[in-house]
Amino acid sequence: MTRIRLCSILLAGLSLPGLAAAAASTTAPALTPAFRPGASFGNVFSRTVAVQAPGFDEAVHRVSGTATYRVTDAALASPHLFVDYRYDGRAAGSGTAELTDSGATNCFDGKCTPNTDASGLAYNPRLWGSPPATLKLGQRWTVDIAGPWELGPAGKQTVTVVALDPPATPSPWNAKGAAMARGWMRSRSSR
Repeated sequence: MTRIRLCSILLAGLSLPGLAAAAASTTAPALTPAFRPGASFGNVFSRTVAVQAPGFDEAVHRVSGTATYRVTDAALASPHLFVDYRYDGRAAGSGTAELTDSGATNCFDGKCTPNTDASGLAYNPRLWGSPPATLKLGQRWTVDIAGPWELGPAGKQTVTVVALDPPATPSPWNAKGAAMARGWMRSRSSR
């Protein structure tokens, strides 16, 4: 079982605009961003990977870094962002990102690949499923993950909402003032 803290920065990119535009009435307002050109979002990520096998010493390493995304085109179907990033122990990098297929595909510097990123800026329907119309405590849904992803192999994942913050005051993330729900979601993968 993995517990993932969804912070307000992450929620700013949830349910990408392409999906929100196509089904605005079927996506929870808290999961609907309103990207604006020039807006900036930050992402800090860290995970520890441990590998164990009989007859070998355990290997453990940490992967972490930061990224800052600046919206250059807030198109509903596929927003464009400029990203500056740094992974521990590596040189800084930058490039352009385009979020297509409601976030299921990530294009970086023009090269598009299935989005298997569990620690990125935006909600990833490939890993979390289609965003629900409402969010409530105890709500569950199951996602079939077709291929390997950042944190595991193909399989089924059950997502459970275990806490929600009360509605917030209008925020710059959503021009309509919909609540930004920060909350805990728990996921369990079957492998």
